[in-house]
Amino acid sequence: MHRWTALVFVLCLVGCSSASTLPAQRIHEISQAKIGGSGGSFSGSYSGTWTGDGSDCTAHGDFHFSGNGSGLFIHHSTESGLFLNGDFGCSFGGSVRLTSKFNPANTITANLAPFRGAPPCGNLIGYGITGGTGKFAHASGKGRFKLICNNDKTYTNSWSGTLNF
Repeated sequence: MHRWTALVFVLCLVGCSSASTLPAQRIHEISQAKIGGSGGSFSGSYSGTWTGDGSDCTAHGDFHFSGNGSGLFIHHSTESGLFLNGDFGCSFGGSVRLTSKFNPANTITANLAPFRGAPPCGNLIGYGITGGTGKFAHASGKGRFKLICNNDKTYTNSWSGTLNF
């Protein structure tokens, strides 16, 4: 019995002592591999509430929206966006930020392409990803974004395009 106990003890020592011989660079590579790929096709869906009056072209109507949902690579996340009426001719533009719920340090920022017509609801709008924070600090990409608004001040939307990081 003492021989088996001694053998198990020696094997544990050998196993523990070899763990410190892994090169530091390899440990870094292994931890970075958990982050995921470098992007590709991107899609997402969000829902929440909207405020403002994006349908008022004569009063520089602003339109804010925020909600929860999920997108590829950022997974469960929040969405916060704003459309601004840039002139009295109903020319809207804006931006959106997606923030990871799991790690709020990971965000994606996108500019919404200017478009004419009001309200922003129901329009298919182009977007360009301009960066972010955390693992998305150097993010880029583009695609289309569609916002569907309801009379009770709720919305749903869908994203499709690319995301590289």
